[in-house]
Amino acid sequence: MPDPNAIYTRRGQKFDIADYPDAVQKLIRSKLKTVDQVIQGLPRSFRFCSTLAMSQARGFLRKLSTRTDWEDVTHYGALTIEPYPILMNPHFRLISAYFSPLDRFVTERGAKTVSHMPRQFTQLCDTIKTPGMIDYIVHTVTPPDAEGFVNLGVNCDIQWESFRHFAQTKQTKIILEINSYVPWVNGHKDYDCNRIPLTWAECIYENHEPMPQLPPIVATETEERLAKNVLKYIKDGDTVQLGIGGVPNYIAEHLKDRRGLKFHSEMLTDAMVDLVNAGAVDNHGKAYMDGLTVGTFAAGTDKLYDWIDRNPEVVLLPIHAVNDPEVIGRNKRMKSINSALMVDLHGQVCSDALGFHQVSGIGGQLEFVMGAQRSEGGRSILCIKSTSKVRDRLLSNVVVALPAGSPVTVPRHFVDAIVTEWGAAEIKHLDAIRRARALVEIAHPSFRSGLVRKAKALGLWEHRPGFDTFKRRAMFNNLGYLRRLREALVGKTRAQRAKFIFKEIGKAMAAPRRIQRFRDFCRQNRTWA
Repeated sequence: MPDPNAIYTRRGQKFDIADYPDAVQKLIRSKLKTVDQVIQGLPRSFRFCSTLAMSQARGFLRKLSTRTDWEDVTHYGALTIEPYPILMNPHFRLISAYFSPLDRFVTERGAKTVSHMPRQFTQLCDTIKTPGMIDYIVHTVTPPDAEGFVNLGVNCDIQWESFRHFAQTKQTKIILEINSYVPWVNGHKDYDCNRIPLTWAECIYENHEPMPQLPPIVATETEERLAKNVLKYIKDGDTVQLGIGGVPNYIAEHLKDRRGLKFHSEMLTDAMVDLVNAGAVDNHGKAYMDGLTVGTFAAGTDKLYDWIDRNPEVVLLPIHAVNDPEVIGRNKRMKSINSALMVDLHGQVCSDALGFHQVSGIGGQLEFVMGAQRSEGGRSILCIKSTSKVRDRLLSNVVVALPAGSPVTVPRHFVDAIVTEWGAAEIKHLDAIRRARALVEIAHPSFRSGLVRKAKALGLWEHRPGFDTFKRRAMFNNLGYLRRLREALVGKTRAQRAKFIFKEIGKAMAAPRRIQRFRDFCRQNRTWA
């Protein structure tokens, strides 16, 4: 159904203030500046947040380097998508909630610290709203409609809640980048359909350019084998969460023969467009947002952006309305599929960092791991390639213990199924020994014998019968007496302890039938040997 308030009906149409009603024209002109004016109006020291991934305010971030008098500028962001020159400025600090390949390059090759903020996706909103945390928030939006409202575009996540909060508290100023290529993505009426009024903005500027492109990643041979082990978990009618990368892309490609699938995912990607077009997805019968593909942000190519533009069957919702485990759990047969880096024999999973080497971020992985297991018939599947190469040396990603300093992304008590290219280990209900055995079975064959040897040394491989010596049996049978004896010795001097012990020995020697009872005890316990 056409939007009666729309000035432009599809993305990429030329933006012209003259197309608007007089009142909105006046509003736009009162807020509109050039990006250079915006940059020149900033203080020498400030803290700001720019949206993660595809809604980053690229015009703003590029122009920051045109000023040379910065004293202390801090950017809270995630998934940096472009080598902005300001990153080389010694007075510019980047704090990232989720590392991109570029963030890793800056850290490893540029020798510049990109500091990781370890927060789950749903926690980031609270962090940004903390008084004094940021002075400005910058976001890329669509051109406004006839009422002077813009759409949040491909990122709703923390923006909708943050903007409402800042508009009320005035503690942080809102700067909006207007880009006519940004798709107008539907939201739910409970969240104002992802619209915010221009009146909330301190200022706006124009930067019309095509959306950033994130082409699908082709799976390697190893990733294909791994993905095939995941496919057996997804049946007709399931609700699916997929991320981005070779494994999820291969999985999506081979789900086209399924029917009645539903989407509830943190991220919307090109792969989902293909599945919908293949007839595999109908979204009907969902307990939450029935009939709708649900996400909180979108990242892909123009195929995705064209598909979500004013699509009544797609919604982007605030992060709490997507990633909250209680919300996820409302979906029946929720199948959450995520990638990880390493797992130890406890079942602890590292997904974002190894040691103190930050690879990505926490994101919403644990939220979906927990939510899928709250779902009726739901499963959480974590995908780990069994090996990785470091300086031409092949290393196992199934390990006895995680590398020193490695943060645990998914605790052992939340892990359900671990999948490698060698199979699946369903460890959710397994005790320590059985889960260690199951994990060794999906390790690379070259490392299994070494894992078994180390597991045996740690008592993680076999159930020992125990009490195989007379001393162990005697101690166990006299635990009560030994405890009372120990308590009685507390507070006594050395001489008092010696006197007390001799007294106890005398009592034992004087006990009726002591010799016979000792022989009976030895005979009974000899049969256990």
